[in-house]
Parts: sequence; structure tokens; C-alpha cells
Amino acid sequence: MIRNSDSMDDNELLACFRLGDEKALNQIFNSFYNRLCLYTNQFTNDNDIAEELAIDAFHKLWKRRSDFFNIQGLKAFLYLCARNAALNHIDREQRRTKKMFAFLMNDEAIEEPVITNIIYAEIWDEIQREINSLPEQCAKIIKLLYEMDLSPDEIAVQLNISRNTVYSQKFRGLAILRKKLSSSHFAFLLSVYFM
Repeated sequence: MIRNSDSMDDNELLACFRLGDEKALNQIFNSFYNRLCLYTNQFTNDNDIAEELAIDAFHKLWKRRSDFFNIQGLKAFLYLCARNAALNHIDREQRRTKKMFAFLMNDEAIEEPVITNIIYAEIWDEIQREINSLPEQCAKIIKLLYEMDLSPDEIAVQLNISRNTVYSQKFRGLAILRKKLSSSHFAFLLSVYFM
């Protein structure tokens, strides 16, 4: 039962509490608060959340104060409220964790193509700079072959040069690019142009 130096007996305390006496509420609070915090902390493993849940249980108790006719029922109500609140908190946290995980998975799925496109653009920019730095005839032939997708015969006609010159300038340009580009970027260049 509830006892301290200036406490009312349980029946008097409950009668005052039911009538809305805040002194009676304070006495009940002082008697059960620490116990409720310990109880809810067993579920949450977080002192702050346990204290918050215990206080919420007292708010609910206060709203329903006229429903209680003995201290045992009041005590059972507090523990039941605290337990349900703790279980609801755990459920909310688990749902929040699942949503966050799903969001991160979707975010990674969205980011992956974005990151791939950024890498592609960066590599392609470097390749373009190196092609532009080739000797004029090599650069022109490489661009016509790969960017305009023209055949060696079409390039020979367009530039008024022989087909053999187109091939020799193509191989010269690729040899220079092989030296200037990293092996992975050169492989990327070849895969883009020959796929």
C-alpha cells in the first residue's frame, strides 16, 4: 500500500484522487513513478523514453481518475498503460526502422544510376579533351568515325583523302590516346565506340 509520513490512508487517498485532488495525485505519483520507470525501461532500454512513458501513464490515469475504486486497480492500470505504451513505442521504432531501410534501399537504387551517369560524364569529358588535343587530321577522323558513325569510305570521300590515310590516322590517333588515357578509360573508349 501507499505510505509515507504525511500520507492519507489508501481509502482516503483514493477518494481525494477521484475528486481531482492534486495532492492525492502527487502522493500516487511519488509512490509509483520510479517503479514505472524501471518497468518501462525493461522494454525500451532508454531511461528518457521510460520516464516519458511513465509520465504518459499518469496522464491517462488522471483523465480516468473517477474509474478507480481501489489502489490495486489503479496500480494495475498504471502498469498496463506503461506496458502498452512501451510496446507501442517499440512497434513504432521497428516500423520507422523498416521505412528508413526501405527508403535507403530505394535511395541507393535511385542514386546508383545517377552516380553511374556522373562517372560516365566525367570519363567521357576526359576522353573528349584528349581527342581534341590530337593532331588535327587524327582528331577529325576519330570524331567522324566514332561520333558521326561514318565508315572509312565515307570519311575518305568527305575529306578527299584515301581510305588508307583514314586507317593510318585512325590507328595513329588510337595509339596516342592509349598513351594519354588510363587503361580503364581507354578500354571505356573502345567499348563505347565498338559496341
